[in-house]
Amino acid sequence: MSKMKKYTDYLSTKINLDSFESLFESKIVLSKNFISILNIMSDDNIAKELIKISNTEVDVNKYNYIDSMSDRDHLSFISDDKAQKILNDTREIIYNVIDGGKYLTHSDKNDQVFKRLGYEKDGRENWAPPVGTIVSILNETDSNSGNKTYCLVKLSDGDKLGVINKSALSEFDDYRSGVWKKSRNPINVGRLVRSILLSIKFSFTDVDLNKFVDLYKSKHDYINNQSRLFEIVTGDEIRHWYNGSNYSGFGGSLSNSCMKGPECQNYLYIYSMNDVRMLVLFTDDDKKTIRGRAIIWNATIDDTNVTFMDRIYTNDDCDINLFKSFAEDSGWYNKMEQDMETDFTIQFGSKTINNPEIKVSLKNIDYGQYPYMDTMCYFYYESGLLTNFNTGDDDYKELRDTSGGFEVHDYYDDDDDY
Repeated sequence: MSKMKKYTDYLSTKINLDSFESLFESKIVLSKNFISILNIMSDDNIAKELIKISNTEVDVNKYNYIDSMSDRDHLSFISDDKAQKILNDTREIIYNVIDGGKYLTHSDKNDQVFKRLGYEKDGRENWAPPVGTIVSILNETDSNSGNKTYCLVKLSDGDKLGVINKSALSEFDDYRSGVWKKSRNPINVGRLVRSILLSIKFSFTDVDLNKFVDLYKSKHDYINNQSRLFEIVTGDEIRHWYNGSNYSGFGGSLSNSCMKGPECQNYLYIYSMNDVRMLVLFTDDDKKTIRGRAIIWNATIDDTNVTFMDRIYTNDDCDINLFKSFAEDSGWYNKMEQDMETDFTIQFGSKTINNPEIKVSLKNIDYGQYPYMDTMCYFYYESGLLTNFNTGDDDYKELRDTSGGFEVHDYYDDDDDY
């Protein structure tokens, strides 16, 4: 055999081996729960590296879709080949309607949205899909203002068509979430992390890895025992914890709140001068900064006294569930979605109410300036009634001004606004 043939065979073998090795490369995915623990380990170099490689192509070495467990000594994973089989499933995604009030009527002002969706309203029933209806999405487009997404939907087992806000839909059978539920395997934290670091050729020592594992375990315990960091505040303490200088971190809805500036302190007397409470989540046991807050209202719904937790503001979305758990333990209703919509769904455990009409009684005085209110934005100043809906029977101030102002309405505005 000639040297040339041997060299050609070598090249062919090397190319095939390189192709074979590339088969093991995939996008490594870490769960939100796992990343939330890594984020509070940000001073650790191994934690930083794991965050850095998340959702990048690496040699996964059979471990992927890595998640934390209730047991602090172990992580869980699914082999990448099994994960890819689940993710490559091409079945149609179907959706469950969770808010029946967010459909578009056949008003002429919605014609541009209908045109982009390819929806012909003439001669067609103006279908309002009730909660629990199963639908498929045929097309979607942004609203005229660009801050909402509307979907042309079809009844799953029929011919009815309608247009609905996408926020009113929830995936009914998200088979792709099976990567986090099926064929999961537990593995020692140190063993899995060592394997990942070796595969990406990250330089570390056994001391470094032991330090990471010890820190992970302590932060795991910390993040799973958060209730001690909650506190309910009233009066001027509400104004104090609204001030952005008392926030930790720089991300999320909390740090981006339009009411965090020092100039906003004079807007907040409607809270501090009334029987209003606020739930705050402190950053740590020092209780010097917060990483989340939510206004708590003593309210009525259909003449029934309830406690309602308004929109939750956090630096990290993973903390929203902590607030919801606290609300459920306290017997409070809370918003399912954290947004500025006045038509929404509230929940308490498994019970939900769509488009509730919430009323709060306040002192009927002129507060001068007012905060921007996401939910309870209609203030009937003659009676002191604060609501999330237009009652249509009195003058009111609409509290949707980020500069402390308001808009006075002395008529019932019955525009079609979804």
